[in-house]
Amino acid sequence: MHTPSTVSKSLHIHLVFTIALLIVGCGGSSGGQVPVPSATLGTLRVSSSTPGDASHNANRNGPIEIVFDRELDPSTAQTETVVLQTASGNIPTSLAVAGNKMEVTFSQRLASGTTYLIKAVGLRGKSGETLPDATLLTFTTTTQREWSNPFRLDASGNSSKPYMSFDSNGNAIAAWRQNDGQNGAIYFSKYTREIGWGSPGVLPGASGDVGHIQLANIDDNHVLAVWPRFDACCIGVYSSQYTASTGWDTPKRINSANIAPGYRSPISDPISVSTNRTGTAYVSWNEFTGMTTSVQFRTFSVSQGWSTLSQIDFFNDRMDRGNVSMNSRGEAFATYTIRNDAYGPEGISARAKRYTPDGQWVYVPVHSPLLTEARFPKVVTDEDGNGTITWLQTDTIGKRIHAKRFSAAGLLDSYTVLSGDSGNAQPPNMAIDSSGNVTVAWVQNINGITEIHVSRYTAATGWQPAQVIHTDTKYSGMDSPQVAVDSTGKVVVVWLQYDDARVKVYSRQFSPSRGWEEVRVQSSNGDASTPQIAFGPSGDAAIIWESREGASSKIFITSFN
Repeated sequence: MHTPSTVSKSLHIHLVFTIALLIVGCGGSSGGQVPVPSATLGTLRVSSSTPGDASHNANRNGPIEIVFDRELDPSTAQTETVVLQTASGNIPTSLAVAGNKMEVTFSQRLASGTTYLIKAVGLRGKSGETLPDATLLTFTTTTQREWSNPFRLDASGNSSKPYMSFDSNGNAIAAWRQNDGQNGAIYFSKYTREIGWGSPGVLPGASGDVGHIQLANIDDNHVLAVWPRFDACCIGVYSSQYTASTGWDTPKRINSANIAPGYRSPISDPISVSTNRTGTAYVSWNEFTGMTTSVQFRTFSVSQGWSTLSQIDFFNDRMDRGNVSMNSRGEAFATYTIRNDAYGPEGISARAKRYTPDGQWVYVPVHSPLLTEARFPKVVTDEDGNGTITWLQTDTIGKRIHAKRFSAAGLLDSYTVLSGDSGNAQPPNMAIDSSGNVTVAWVQNINGITEIHVSRYTAATGWQPAQVIHTDTKYSGMDSPQVAVDSTGKVVVVWLQYDDARVKVYSRQFSPSRGWEEVRVQSSNGDASTPQIAFGPSGDAAIIWESREGASSKIFITSFN
């Protein structure tokens, strides 16, 4: 039996021990703080988001807003740890945190009909709360296709002469000339469909006074780049191959002629390149040696490299505007202009040749009468081996667009005048789809008004009458209009137009089911030049151009997908 004093002493000791435990548990000052298990700090959870989790038809332009159930620790919200991604990789983003809200923005529009995830590693609440799962939300973008806002590709502000090419998976590559100190250099950027355009890189060893770069996808893993170079020491035609796994190889000179020094255009610019997209490319250019001018030709294949240099034609005066077009079977046509300066403008005539299976170039009788100016010939080749040739010819009525169609066996139809009798036409551009339908676009000047005209050829209707798709462009430039078509017969025509004291890029789109859609202004700032339009698979398209503001020139691109 305990005495009262014993009980009191025992209670006193028990109370002291209990108080000591409470002091230690609450982090008393007499010792180091005992760590609290993280589970007791609470869990950071997403309360809501725009777009919603597992939603469809999400806006492709953003921003993405995520609201959490408590305030965030901004120091744990970094682009390295909070990422927007698809199955193809991560999307470059910017983050902004305010209280319990996080905003995710991106400079390039997201791909259509694509599922994205936002994952976070190490993101915490203000009091150290942690996430139960790394995935914050998933969403799928809308399948609605539209043109994007212009996106700047280059980084220097001193860039020009852009060009691009798509592969069959919807990925692309663009290249341009960029002044790098005292020399010119070639820069490029790669496009992955679900991610967007990557940071610019330099094509190693491609410095000097380079001209227009031309690109062609030989297949889905290889791209061929060709360009002229005009240095005093190194006038010539150069090429480099891009391989998806290794990048660009060392540039090579592919011409061998002794170029005449001081001549104003010893090498044509741009070079013409066409590919069957299954491993082979045809390259053609004009070359002046001081005595004669020739149209040169080489083939390149992934498996065998460059063929021996050969000659399509030569002339004892001048030749220019060489073009080559091949189909998937390697059947090809080439066009060029012969210029006999002794006869003045009337001594300019358009020529064409067809590439035979045994590797020979044979004449195609383009209608170009003696002492009639005929120039700027262009050619496209369909999958049956038929070629369509157009050119600008001056006759008693004026400057008009002429066309002729050929097969391997010879003439398919008599030549056709595509442009009307009113006003004067400018050089045409054309494109062909996989069904053999041809679209030709040109500028027509009528009584001081500049119009964009289009004529289309289909197997069912033949040549259709020229159609005016835009009037009063005020300015067009020699590098417009451009035209491209896709496998479904969709057509996009691009041109330059003077508007609000600026030269802008305009476009208009045609689809077989809806006809011509409304005209769209593609560029905003600066004076635009050298536009190019290209189609990828499934109707994806992109327009690239140079934009100049004062002494600064930049490369912009807009996409339809």
